Amino acid sequence: MRIEWESFDEEEKPQRTTLDDKIDEKLLEEGIIVLHGELNETNCNSTARKLLYLESLGKKKIRMIMNSVGGEVYHGLLIYDTLEALKKKGIEVIVEARGVCASMGVVVLMGASKRVASKYTRFLLHEVSSWTYGKASEIQEESEELNRVNRMLDEIVANRSKITLKTLQKKTRKKEWWLSAEEALKLGLIDEIV
Repeated sequence: MRIEWESFDEEEKPQRTTLDDKIDEKLLEEGIIVLHGELNETNCNSTARKLLYLESLGKKKIRMIMNSVGGEVYHGLLIYDTLEALKKKGIEVIVEARGVCASMGVVVLMGASKRVASKYTRFLLHEVSSWTYGKASEIQEESEELNRVNRMLDEIVANRSKITLKTLQKKTRKKEWWLSAEEALKLGLIDEIV
């Protein structure tokens, strides 16, 4: 028997759930969130919603597994700020970096109560970048904003690690700074290797 989706009214359509949805739901029940890929509006909003949902359930401990190449700064700040708010409410959020924790992913990691990484995780720090076009005045304005954002992100990392602001700026301006999990631990970017 073949079911034609068009034969159902919108409210009568059977709910279709993929295996990934079922896995995410089961992990969420256990207080686990998986954040992977580029940080963009969609997955940052989804992650923040999941964190707030677990808070509403009364969870006092949340675990987030992250494998991210970084991405959009302003969307990543949504997760960082949400983690900071949860910490202030006494909720422990453990963020475990696996695979790669790059760029804005490192800043998100800084918002965690406890930061851990697998032995083979690679970390990347660098200055922010933008694709800017337009009039000279618009480009200058964008450049000024990039400098403000760079300073803000550097301060977040410096305040939560053993890396001074001066060292961070020296290492990340004009080049990328790759680190192993062991180096990240020594510099205070993570609290533990698991």
